[in-house]
Amino acid sequence: PDGCMIAYTRLKEGRSDLVVYDIVEDEFFNVFDRERNPFQQIFGNFSWSPDSTQVAFKATMAPAGTNNAEFQIATVHVFGAARPFVAYQQQGYFTAAVEWTLSGRRIMCSPSLPSHGTERLHFLETDRLADPIYVQGQEPDRRNTGASWLPDGKTLVYMSRPVKK
Repeated sequence: PDGCMIAYTRLKEGRSDLVVYDIVEDEFFNVFDRERNPFQQIFGNFSWSPDSTQVAFKATMAPAGTNNAEFQIATVHVFGAARPFVAYQQQGYFTAAVEWTLSGRRIMCSPSLPSHGTERLHFLETDRLADPIYVQGQEPDRRNTGASWLPDGKTLVYMSRPVKK
């Protein structure tokens, strides 16, 4: 958000890593050192925190392509000792896109929970592992993903598709 860094994922020795390019210093650095990266795969639809100090992302600890993958939504501080905080974990599918709220206290994601039958927008707390908080007002026959806040901080834009029957 401050325009000083770009983050991306890189596959190295069979594992994903999160890399940051510091535009101001013209330097690249890995967020995780080899010993502290617990993730097999880090998905590219991640999001910077509003204060430009953390990245939220979807990851898995099981090798890609396995049926027993456990997915996590995690956050990590990009400076200092990078130890991720796992905000949510789930067996099975949910979309990779995550988005911080403008306050920086929550992350929005779209898990597919049995209680809703398909992907729905939910908030996750960034300071403790807790159940997702359902975003009220979603149509029951729609799959909702890819949320993003407009600069006014009050309007949420997201993709919505009909549920296939």
